Amino acid sequence: MPAVVERPFGAGKVMYQAFDDSWRWRYEVADQYHVRYWNQIANWMAELPFAVRDKLISLDAGALVYRPGDSADLRVRLRDGQGRRWRMPRWMRCCFAMAAAWPRSG
Repeated sequence: MPAVVERPFGAGKVMYQAFDDSWRWRYEVADQYHVRYWNQIANWMAELPFAVRDKLISLDAGALVYRPGDSADLRVRLRDGQGRRWRMPRWMRCCFAMAAAWPRSG
């Protein structure tokens, strides 16, 4: 039975594919499925770079310039003192999402 397993490791990801015959997917359809599979894995594994980073935090807002009224999706990665990816506890996520979406006054 084929299996694919992934897990976070350090600041990245690791994937193990427990089968070695994905090349067989090319039979009679060329690269229709084979290339799509490997491209999707590569896109998933290779994260977009961050605009600003140091030892503890990485930030990116997407575009370089925004007009008044535009919205921006911020990507933030936090690391602990050993450089490992810090994961926000589940109970904290709702509070963070509410604070980020709260309209500014004035």
